Amino acid sequence: VVYRLLAAWAQARGQGVPMRRWLQNRRTLGYLALCSAIVGLPIAYGGVRLQQLRAIPAQGALHAVLVQPNFNPWAKWERHAAEQIRWQQSLTDSVLRRFRADIVVWNETAVPVPITLPEYRWLWESLLSWVQSQRTALLSGFAEMRLYDVVSAPPLAKPLPWDSARFYEAYNAAFLLTSSGEVAGIHRKQRLTPFAERFPYAEVFGRLPQLVEWGVGISAWAQGKVQSPLLLQRRSDTVAFGVAICIESIFPDFARAYARQGCNVLVVLSNDAWFDHTPGPAQHFAIARVRAVELRRSLLRCANSGITAAVLPTGEVLAQLPQYKAAVLSVALPLVRAHSLYEYIGELLPQGVALIAGLVLLAAGFWKPPQQQKL
Repeated sequence: VVYRLLAAWAQARGQGVPMRRWLQNRRTLGYLALCSAIVGLPIAYGGVRLQQLRAIPAQGALHAVLVQPNFNPWAKWERHAAEQIRWQQSLTDSVLRRFRADIVVWNETAVPVPITLPEYRWLWESLLSWVQSQRTALLSGFAEMRLYDVVSAPPLAKPLPWDSARFYEAYNAAFLLTSSGEVAGIHRKQRLTPFAERFPYAEVFGRLPQLVEWGVGISAWAQGKVQSPLLLQRRSDTVAFGVAICIESIFPDFARAYARQGCNVLVVLSNDAWFDHTPGPAQHFAIARVRAVELRRSLLRCANSGITAAVLPTGEVLAQLPQYKAAVLSVALPLVRAHSLYEYIGELLPQGVALIAGLVLLAAGFWKPPQQQKL
């Protein structure tokens, strides 16, 4: 429409038509009205819809504490795991003294060892004891290992460094511990970053991808298979968390699957410290806010170095921590029960438009103007 408008103005100038007269032309007025409608109607609708969403009463609140430890992303794999856990516990304790929380959230791989293995039993029991003493739930990322014997080991499983008779698969995962110290659920990351976390089609290439794995060993994560919310039982209700680890938050259909399963709150665990002082973390955070908007769900985002924040179903930021600082965010997140068109129909709208556009282009390729048919 803008092109047509500019072309008409260029033609009018070439014919010496004054601008005032050109603006009074019926076609010009039609183009201007269409431009205004294309821009103005969505803005007007958005303003009205935003007010409607803000007016929806909250069905209670979730009191959450988000911990941003600000570890060096490379050094965190070399530092002692117990030291990192103690530091995050210390940051958490500083807030829990004055804020009663339903849940504490730690970032992606905040526990950088397979703490559920018997070899780390002492560290696991220490963490459970701390959770029970604080009387609050803990949702944290961790590096998980699933063990197999020689017979049942999957093709890409590796032998344990300390026991060659047993094999393992490593997962970038997250666990939910209740205030009583019980594991309420584990989410294993399904959408893995190509090359950084898993060699694409590794199952096809067999052992070959092992030649190009990172020195820290995190380019060979196994792929999670089951996606379901992690459930936190409270006295009066149950909160269902849809957990997305890092780039899982960039996939709309992944978050939608949680909404279809009754998720109350979206939770994004990430470690964007790899991007350092680039626009990457801000872009990643902006994408997470879109997930909240398109599904009408409140969202908690906890990242190692930021951006750590709480987001309302409207996409508005309720609270946010500064980047690249060790800090803790305590927030009362409203739980709103609302639904969206995207939750119901998914990708049908863009798929339908793409189909129509394809059919129109196909028809245009076979259609010939009358003049050409006469020739």
